[in-house]
Amino acid sequence: VYEDERSAVMEMAHNGDLQDLIENVAAFGTVELAISEATIRHWIAQILNTMARIHAAGYIHNDLKMANVLLDSRYRARVSDYGVVFPCPLGAQDCTTLGKSTLCNSPEYVRQSCLPYTIDHRKDVYSLGLFAYILAVGRHPQGATLEEVRESQRQDIWEIPRPESVWSLMSPECRDFVDKCLAIKVEDRPQMAKLKEMAWF
Repeated sequence: VYEDERSAVMEMAHNGDLQDLIENVAAFGTVELAISEATIRHWIAQILNTMARIHAAGYIHNDLKMANVLLDSRYRARVSDYGVVFPCPLGAQDCTTLGKSTLCNSPEYVRQSCLPYTIDHRKDVYSLGLFAYILAVGRHPQGATLEEVRESQRQDIWEIPRPESVWSLMSPECRDFVDKCLAIKVEDRPQMAKLKEMAWF
């Protein structure tokens, strides 16, 4: 605690973050899985365990993105940047009044022009699905650049491209995980605790 402000101290992330990693991999232009499925599952499981605990404690991370997942000296995934976490009791259907959302990354958020916004824990679930997709395919489902992603969102395009050269290399269990996390309707996405029960793990 410093001058009545609380801070979280984490271990050194010697290997950067997932965003740095995927940008380096994408530079090679491979047509195979950007990252092996076993490695993706390993990282997703670690992030999922962290997020399930955060949700069970009654909070939403609210800024879950690849740049906020750090890799330690043993390449273990560490969720970071809790600056916009806000309270949301587990099972609540709308926590809009309990905090302020700042990340426009999921369909229901973008469609409502950021405010007003109905939010629950499954906003973080959408982000987790994006992680799995991007790590496998090597790019965001809505575009290869930030400009393309924003243009797709402006046009309300949320379909998930399934490039055969990559999608066919993913197990059915992995594809099912991605599909469920990236469901356009919030109510169609599982909660974090349910994701842990899926066949992929």
